[in-house]
Amino acid sequence: MTLIISGWGVPGLPPFNLGYVSGLGFAVIAPMTLLCAPLGAKIAHSIPPQWLRNCFTLFLLITATKMFASALGWV
Repeated sequence: MTLIISGWGVPGLPPFNLGYVSGLGFAVIAPMTLLCAPLGAKIAHSIPPQWLRNCFTLFLLITATKMFASALGWV
């Protein structure tokens, strides 16, 4: 809500924006989330828990490494 209020009336924003919130992006992402969330839950329940845990651990390590490298100015 703050991004909508603080960006309301700011010149130079793209069309269909509500302040600093992209109305077009919201219109595309919100329905996709509603359609894909059940599919993602079904896939997550069909994968063995240990494999899913290991994949998530790897994802977190890659993300943390990228953030650390970015903070040090390496990337």
